[in-house]
Amino acid sequence: MEHLGDVIRKLLRRRDLHANELAQRIGISKVAVCRIVTGKAKPRQVTFTRIYKELVTTPDEGQLLVRFFSDMGGELPEVPILSNSDNAVIEQERVERFMEVRTQSIAFRSAVAKELQRLNLTFRQDYYEGITSTDFLVEYAGKRIAIECKFNTACDFPKTITLARLIFTRLHCDKVLVVVPFVDEIVAETLSKCEPTINIIILQSIGAEIT
Repeated sequence: MEHLGDVIRKLLRRRDLHANELAQRIGISKVAVCRIVTGKAKPRQVTFTRIYKELVTTPDEGQLLVRFFSDMGGELPEVPILSNSDNAVIEQERVERFMEVRTQSIAFRSAVAKELQRLNLTFRQDYYEGITSTDFLVEYAGKRIAIECKFNTACDFPKTITLARLIFTRLHCDKVLVVVPFVDEIVAETLSKCEPTINIIILQSIGAEIT
């Protein structure tokens, strides 16, 4: 079965690069590159970002590399990175992007809570039963409605829908609302495939969906 290392090896051949040269360019040891290429280790996010920048020249190559990296499980050890300024800058940029999205997600959940308060709905935030949890649980007119907030729809939106299905079943809900900031292509495509018990809505539609 093909793995990330096989894809990296192909891209190295296309770029006429040796693994040793790649190691020097991306700030890891020659041994570490060898372990990644042979499928014995997983690159850290910062290392993967530098591999991507060095080897990818087309969207197809990028998608292939990202897919195999995303499919790697957590059972493989991560190769250590060398301490250099390029790695430090890339890692800081990655963490800053993560922090920005996290902050936006927190603000979005706060906006959903304020909308529920404005509608005078009684709700429980961060509700859980056993190992199953949801952002908000509303009980209104004899109905049990879970609300999941998804600010960044570009990040694994299908997983959010699978999560909504689990919440519907395990929390015995009448329906689950997935609240998004806007309807983009990803949301629209997913919406057309969802069952009636899973509704994808924008913030302003919460009242209409519940009441």
